[in-house]
Amino acid sequence: MGCSGFAINNFPPTLRLTPQPLPSTPYFSHYQLELNQVPVETKESELEVAVAGTVEISYSVETEDGMGMDSEPWPEQELSRPSVPLEFPLLSGEEVSFNLIDDLAQRPPEKNPGEDLPGTITPQAKNEDPEEILPSVPSPSPHAIFPSMLHEKVDNYISFFQIRADSFFARSLARSTAYADMMKGIFREKGLPEELFYLALIESGFNPTAFSRSKASGIWQFIGKTAKRFGLKVDKWVDERRDPEKSTHAAANYLKSLYGLFNNWDLATAGYNAGEGKILKAMQRAKSQDFWMISQQRYLKKETKEYVPMFLAAVTIAQNPRKYGFQNIEYSPPLVYEKVTVPPGTNLLFIAKAAESDLSHIQALNPALKKGKTPPHSPFEVKLPPGKKEVFQNNFLTLGQMTAKRKKHRVGKGESLTRIAQKYRVTLQALCDMNDLPPKSRIKPGTLLLLPVF
Repeated sequence: MGCSGFAINNFPPTLRLTPQPLPSTPYFSHYQLELNQVPVETKESELEVAVAGTVEISYSVETEDGMGMDSEPWPEQELSRPSVPLEFPLLSGEEVSFNLIDDLAQRPPEKNPGEDLPGTITPQAKNEDPEEILPSVPSPSPHAIFPSMLHEKVDNYISFFQIRADSFFARSLARSTAYADMMKGIFREKGLPEELFYLALIESGFNPTAFSRSKASGIWQFIGKTAKRFGLKVDKWVDERRDPEKSTHAAANYLKSLYGLFNNWDLATAGYNAGEGKILKAMQRAKSQDFWMISQQRYLKKETKEYVPMFLAAVTIAQNPRKYGFQNIEYSPPLVYEKVTVPPGTNLLFIAKAAESDLSHIQALNPALKKGKTPPHSPFEVKLPPGKKEVFQNNFLTLGQMTAKRKKHRVGKGESLTRIAQKYRVTLQALCDMNDLPPKSRIKPGTLLLLPVF
């Protein structure tokens, strides 16, 4: 099948014809096509239109966050036949693509600088594994991947971290070593540059319980909608945005999709901060694919304009902290743990006792658990201190049998939660967490309470 590309001079993204039909993309939820300035109704991905002589094709798309992006029209092109069946898959890349099943004009397209940029990804179809469809990313030296590390604004933020934010940066560096081996390993497995690890320094200072005013949570500061889009569970029992390992897998997948969309790490990291829709809109308005040129204009928020040079400054300093004045840092030891699956509703107090460990240690290893126990409806994988898996397995069944007879309590007249907690020698908070009750709840006689197992 013949394939011809039509460039739009001086306007990103490039419009291109592609010979393969593609599935729908999660980034664009709606589009409208016009032929010769007349709206055309589309049906799913196929459309047959009657055109003759020349045709001017223009389009608009609506991104996931609701912002529209209108294109400039394609230059007029001769069509070889009066009736051409078209398919309209929108790429989540720097090219919005249409598939012409029929041959087009004999005339070759004009080349536009950047028209043939690699890295456009096939959008994810339903029930497809995102890791199977995301493109591989080269991993040369940091300066080759991030040439903007030499930009003058990066120097400004190096100074910022050295002087005004030195305490924050030192604390973040100290925490970073707890997660470095695990997180960098995940990035390498997915074909991503491991320096992206330092985005988490800018996002949260490597704090797994960080929570922002915009309700972003965890080391990678996912908002709920984006977290679920990349496979993280967020409900009343679990917030996997706070799980360092699971959230890193999600962040890596998101960053990989952003690189596939923009083919440029400056724009991809800006997209991680602002969302891809806002970056695409800014590119269109600024008529540029250069982050630094776009950031000189008013189309991006100040936070996003600062985000990229701050990240690159963090990478620069982290390569040689002593060179930039960060000395005598007490680095955290690597976070090491073993995993074990426990039954639904298992209390962390019981897990700590079975593992012969401190409750605080178990809580620190499992920050995603919000209620002091695992979710009640399905088995759950918890993390244990290294060397404790066998101990836990040996103790778990025995302790469970010992406490089986006192797992429930029926509330008597005049009893309070505090009195019941004291009776069974459990903390009030543990009793409330087990029954999903506020500590000051009034309980009616006859109510059946679950007791923490420990």
